[in-house]
Amino acid sequence: RWANSSRTKDDIALLEVESRINVRWDSPQDPVIVDCAMTIEKVRGVIDSFKLRLPPGAVVLDSLQLSDRGQTLELGEPVQGRDKEIRDVIIPESARGSRIDLTFELQLLNENASESNPLDFRVAEVVDSLRHKGIIAVATGNDYRLRWLSSPWVDRVLGESTDESTNSGRTYEFRFERASFELPLYLGEKGRQLRMTSNSILNVYDSAANLDMTIAINGQVSKGLLQFNDA
Repeated sequence: RWANSSRTKDDIALLEVESRINVRWDSPQDPVIVDCAMTIEKVRGVIDSFKLRLPPGAVVLDSLQLSDRGQTLELGEPVQGRDKEIRDVIIPESARGSRIDLTFELQLLNENASESNPLDFRVAEVVDSLRHKGIIAVATGNDYRLRWLSSPWVDRVLGESTDESTNSGRTYEFRFERASFELPLYLGEKGRQLRMTSNSILNVYDSAANLDMTIAINGQVSKGLLQFNDA
């Protein structure tokens, strides 16, 4: 059984979205800062408004702005009776068109994410869009490496500039084909490499032996300390 829908094609916002998301995460205790650039296109007509779903617990640090105009947009307050993460965004009449470019900055909720309690990373998404794809670039601090668990609809980008080591850390890129995903992330401490060389002199006597050892160490150690175990 079926019935005629009361909604017409003109009632449906045929929106296609593409995002470029830059994430900065220096240590497990630090907040996760997200810079989002979003391009929204409407298949027919002009964009006068849309609904934006924020990640759970996210805080908006920098107001929404139209990239090509530098014009600030107001983010609506939560509406009673629907998810509190969903906000209305109204486009000023003078800025309406079939395409808008939007930027904003978020801080994600991070409760000391770890291997046993990873951060469930989510992106801001346009509600009821036809499709939403994009790239996520996660930059970490120099002392940590990003770790993640596989998740549907999002994949690590291989064969590109994702493994470049720099003095300021490393960047990891992911590509997603739809925005409704959760990507479990956490930071693992980078292994520290030490290079050791030694010079030993062993003197053997009738009832004892004496070992003199000179050790040279190159590399970074935790808190400037080394631990030696007795043989």
